[in-house]
Amino acid sequence: MQLSMKSQNAPLKRKADLGIQSIPLNDSIQALLGYSGKGLLLSTIKNGGSAAHSGIKKGDILISIANKSITSAADLKELTNTFRSGDQASAQIWRNGKPKTIQIHFTGMPFEKSDNYEIIYDEYAYDEGRIRSIIYKPFGKGPFPTVFFIQGFGCYSVEMPKYHPYTQLFDALVQSGVTVVKTEKPAMGDSEGYCDCTQNDLHYEIGAHKAGLHSLSNYHFIDTTQVFFWGHSLGGVIAPVLAQDYKPAGIAVYGTVVRPWQEFLPQMIRFQMPFFGMDYAQTDTLARKSTEILFHLLGERKSPVEILDIKPELRPYFEKGFMYDGKDMLWGKHWKYLAQIDDFNLPLIWSQLNVPVLVMHGEFDFESCLEFEPKRLAEIVNKSPAGEARYIKLKGTTHSFVKAKSYEDGLKNRNMGYFKDNFNQEIPDETVAWIRSIINSK
Repeated sequence: MQLSMKSQNAPLKRKADLGIQSIPLNDSIQALLGYSGKGLLLSTIKNGGSAAHSGIKKGDILISIANKSITSAADLKELTNTFRSGDQASAQIWRNGKPKTIQIHFTGMPFEKSDNYEIIYDEYAYDEGRIRSIIYKPFGKGPFPTVFFIQGFGCYSVEMPKYHPYTQLFDALVQSGVTVVKTEKPAMGDSEGYCDCTQNDLHYEIGAHKAGLHSLSNYHFIDTTQVFFWGHSLGGVIAPVLAQDYKPAGIAVYGTVVRPWQEFLPQMIRFQMPFFGMDYAQTDTLARKSTEILFHLLGERKSPVEILDIKPELRPYFEKGFMYDGKDMLWGKHWKYLAQIDDFNLPLIWSQLNVPVLVMHGEFDFESCLEFEPKRLAEIVNKSPAGEARYIKLKGTTHSFVKAKSYEDGLKNRNMGYFKDNFNQEIPDETVAWIRSIINSK
C-alpha cells in the first residue's frame, strides 16, 4: 500500500476504526451487570482498533461518546463515522458495577494490502470536498489498460473485506495485468467535505464519477486510451451516461437494466415478493399500487409526502414496496435520486455510443431479475449503426457474482463465508478476455 502525495493539501485522514463488536442490552444482561440504563454491551475488542488502544475492554457497556448517547449499533456506526484518525473524544462506559470515563484516541481504518500488486490511496477534488480513490496497480511501469469501476445503488464504502465479491473481482483483474480504479461516493469512506450520502441526488453522484475519470490522466501507469468502464447494477445505468462525456475503450456491465424504473420496478416486485412469503394475490395488489406510486413519483415528480396528502391509502404500499421512512427516504435514499434514474433515455444513449459493450447477467440474479433487460440492452447496441455488444449469461450465478443452485440458495447465502468459496471466476475471466480482444483488434 502507498499513499499518493499529489494533492497540495494534507492527505485525507482515514475514517476512524473503533474496532468493537457489540450486542444490544436486555433485562438479563442488565440484571447480571447491575446496570439499568441504555447502551451496548461490547462483545469483542479488535486488536489495533481505537477501543483497544484506549483501554476499553470486552464486557464494558458503552453508554455514550462525545456526550452523545448510544442506544443501537446504528447509533454507534453513525457516530463513529464522524471521527477520523488522530481525533479524540470522551466515552462513558459501565464497568464492574460503576460508571467510568475513558478518553478515546481514534486510530484509522487499516489500509488494504497485497503481496501481488500495488494498492495506491489517492484523492481528487470534487465540488467543495475531496473524494477518496483507491487504485489496484500491477507491478511494473505500465502503462496498463484500466478498469474504472462504478458501484451500484446505496451508500456504502468501496473498501470491502478480503472475500467480498468486489474485492475478489478486482484481485482477479489486476493479477491479469489490468489496473483497477475504484472511487468512493461523496461522503463515503475517507471522502470529506460532503453532506449525508443518502441526501445526494443522482446527478451529483455522476458528477463525482466524472471528476474521478478526469483524474486518471495524473497517472503515468494508466493508458488513458484503454480505459474500460465496469458498471455493476445501477453502475450499469451510470456507465453509458458517463461515456457521453468521457469515451471509454469499452463498457462492461453486470446485473443492470435498460428500461425506465417506472416500468421495471413493478415487475421486480411481482418477481421478488413471493420469495419473502407474500402470496400471489397480495403481490399483484402491491405491484398495481406500486405502478400507481411510481406514476406520481417518477412521472409527475411528486414527493412521497405530496402523494400521501392526496392518497393516504397508499402508505402501506410505500412501506411494503419501497422501505419508506415516513418522510423523503425510499430504500435508504432520497426519493429524488430514484426519480432521476428515469431522467435518462437509456436505449437512446446506448444506441449512440460507438464503443464495444460486454453485457453479463447471472442466471439467479435476484435484483436484476428479468433477463429481458440485459438481452434487450445487447440488442439495442447491436442494432445501432456502430454497435458491438456481446451478451453472456452466467449459469448459476447471483447478483453478487457468486455461484448458487437456485434463487433461494443465493438469498440464504449472502455472507462472507459463502462468498469466499463460491465467487464465479468466469466474471473476471470473461472481462479480461473481452478487454484483450479489443486491444488486439487495434
